[in-house]
Amino acid sequence: MKKNLIFALLALLFVQCDHKDIVTQDKSRLPQQAQDFIATYFPTEEVSYITIDKEMVNTTYEVKFVGGTELSFDKNAEWSEEDCQRAAVPEGIIPTAIANYVRQNFSNEIITQIEKDKRQYEVHLSNGLELYFNRQGEYVGADS
Repeated sequence: MKKNLIFALLALLFVQCDHKDIVTQDKSRLPQQAQDFIATYFPTEEVSYITIDKEMVNTTYEVKFVGGTELSFDKNAEWSEEDCQRAAVPEGIIPTAIANYVRQNFSNEIITQIEKDKRQYEVHLSNGLELYFNRQGEYVGADS
């Protein structure tokens, strides 16, 4: 019995370490929700490449556009990060409370990157400042 368990664990480890990312330019390889997101917020952007990272239990997606913008989608095909380099993140992506805070307190700056996880949003401004907000969009701190 122990031998079977050890063999199964080794096989599982081998399979996990042997996975390969899929790299393509074919947007149809993305989940429909991610395709719709791109069509809504980045309709004129040309895809440079898409990386599909198939892990044991999750699949994540990274999209890089020719202009430099990068998008990340989680296992549920929901956006997790947008990095527009020096351009503004489309306002429709930014939660209203965060957009209002930035507009009121940093009116000369644009949001160039936004990232979300289970607990918070991280927002990068064009002046290099990083702002942190909870999931309700309330300001919680900054880092320069």
